[in-house]
Amino acid sequence: DNGDGTGEILLPADFVDLLQLQLEGWERACTQLFPALSLVALAQSNVNTRGGCSRPVCVEGVNADGDHVLRYYSLPAGTAPVVQSFVYEASFDEAKGLNIRPSNPLVQAVVYECAALLYNVFEKSAAANAFMAIALSWCKKERNS
Repeated sequence: DNGDGTGEILLPADFVDLLQLQLEGWERACTQLFPALSLVALAQSNVNTRGGCSRPVCVEGVNADGDHVLRYYSLPAGTAPVVQSFVYEASFDEAKGLNIRPSNPLVQAVVYECAALLYNVFEKSAAANAFMAIALSWCKKERNS
């Protein structure tokens, strides 16, 4: 918090793009991240033209330490910045995979149902039915556990 209704949030290392940032005191969420050299970003340096609680603005930048940050504009005066939601697109690391618990029966059910839907698109009904049967068996395992 910079004390003037603006502030910055340190972005995670896997950050790709902003999907939603909602701070307490904002009337709507910010869903777009503007580049630091855009005209919208330049307008944020003026108190009269910067975003506010009904039209918040988020700008991508780098802080003095060289960290990748999101700068937000603005909160009502005297309001502490409290993040209600922060949703972002993350980069995919092939070595780490999807980071899901494969032992979860519902995850397995969804995976097999997606495979069944894909086989239906290619009109391979025998394979689609087989995958759907596996998906249903995973659902039954979840219900019984």
